[in-house]
Amino acid sequence: MICTKCNHRNEGGKFCENCGARLPVETAAAAEQAASVGHSQEEQGRPGSSYSGPSYTGASVQPNVYIQNAKNVSRSYFNYFGEILKRPFGITQQVGRDQLIYAVITIVIFSVLAPLMVYFNLGSARKIMDSPFLNVVIKPTITLAVFIVLIATFSFVAIKLAKVQAGYQDVLSRFGAMLVPFLALLAVAFVLSILQLEVFAFFFAASFVGLMFIVPPMLIASWVKPGHQGGLDMIYGVLLTYIATIITIGIIGDAIERILLDATPFGMLRGF
Repeated sequence: MICTKCNHRNEGGKFCENCGARLPVETAAAAEQAASVGHSQEEQGRPGSSYSGPSYTGASVQPNVYIQNAKNVSRSYFNYFGEILKRPFGITQQVGRDQLIYAVITIVIFSVLAPLMVYFNLGSARKIMDSPFLNVVIKPTITLAVFIVLIATFSFVAIKLAKVQAGYQDVLSRFGAMLVPFLALLAVAFVLSILQLEVFAFFFAASFVGLMFIVPPMLIASWVKPGHQGGLDMIYGVLLTYIATIITIGIIGDAIERILLDATPFGMLRGF
């Protein structure tokens, strides 16, 4: 390191060995870093040294970041879930696109629980089925998720026909929030079915009745306020949503029936 005052070459430190002038801070820091690297290299070259070079922890830290993010989302979702259960209609009026991720989680959980319930209740019958988990859980889950999103889409169309300014993400987020109480009913049905209590059928039916016939009018009413002028009347919007939902039930129900039937040895008899 060269002193800027007397041009004396120094080995390191913060002050010049010849004139005592302070050495530039950045230069001193760089020199100390270089000296540290040189020392490490010397240690590496010595016989018996345990130095094995710099260790990079990025690969191990990165998964921890994902895990922490997943924990944060889970914690936030359960808080969201609990708040909505306390005041379903009041809280959902304030839900917007910022809660879209929670709506997606709700729809996914709802879509998974129902097929899982069927899968566990099949018992030994699963042994005679072809790829039971794929045909009883995976495919119906995807089909049910599409069905739920379609119901939300029908409601969105009814809201737009009423000439209300609403974005699709906002409507879907609120739909997911209003689905929370019925997801809770489905979760109760799932637990009761595992315990083999026949009362589970009541909770199961109630959850789907809520999905198809309670959430849509509540959702539409949350956007189309009383006294709203112009566009399609809310009553007709709800009726159109019901009609579209019933037609979709027939299509989706037939698709799920084919999936389950094709997974059994009797699938070949489907056409008879």
